[in-house]
Amino acid sequence: MLISYLTEIIQNPIASLLVVLNILLLEAILSIDNAAVLATMVIELPKHQQKKALQYGIIGAYFFRALAFFFASYLMQIWWLKFLGGVYLFILFFNWFKQKALNKNLEQNNFDKKNNLLFGKMNQYLGVFISTIVMVEFMDLAFSIDNIFALAAYSPNLVLLFIGSFIGILFIRFATRGFIALIESNPNMEIGAYIIIFVLSLKLLSTILIHFNPTANFSKVIDSQYVDYSISIISLFIIIISLIGRNKRSDIPNNI
Repeated sequence: MLISYLTEIIQNPIASLLVVLNILLLEAILSIDNAAVLATMVIELPKHQQKKALQYGIIGAYFFRALAFFFASYLMQIWWLKFLGGVYLFILFFNWFKQKALNKNLEQNNFDKKNNLLFGKMNQYLGVFISTIVMVEFMDLAFSIDNIFALAAYSPNLVLLFIGSFIGILFIRFATRGFIALIESNPNMEIGAYIIIFVLSLKLLSTILIHFNPTANFSKVIDSQYVDYSISIISLFIIIISLIGRNKRSDIPNNI
């Protein structure tokens, strides 16, 4: 199986590069919410302990992502798990859309350690610092499982997913503030990001049609590599348009 994945990459280098770039992009999008949660978990620690907690968080993120990839080769063969991944992405998009439609600024990403029963119990025996690290690792595990199935919408090639995801973890841990600032300062970027999530959710949700009617023309088209590559190109196009829109707005003089 590994040989077939590597052969596909060698035979389609440009398409493979597109997939990796889009995986990095999706990791950035998904990790913004993840980073917000982790930030609220460590913010009450002293400054020197905050850095240590996040460093341990990186180690945990890599470990749990590797674990998720190890099982992903088996789990991705279960069609309904891909469908659940699509449901997860669609709910992510729907909650964002509902929040925008109601014009609410929901603080749903905050993690309240004081009201968390598990943290309270651990804190009694392990102390605040160790308990915080344990909770960070729990969150890393949850994020790893969610993100793997989200990334599976781009390509079934586990080697590409592995490369893009692991580069993405390291890159995003050092660039999280920049990504958050970019999306916060650019509404178009946020809209584009969630449109991509919506498109990917449809791709994963379509697995239910492919499973029950694999011989249909629609199923053959959706399950083809052309659709995977098209999604990658569309994703890059959406981000480029979002960035162009941001630059145009920044050129408008601010007469105050």
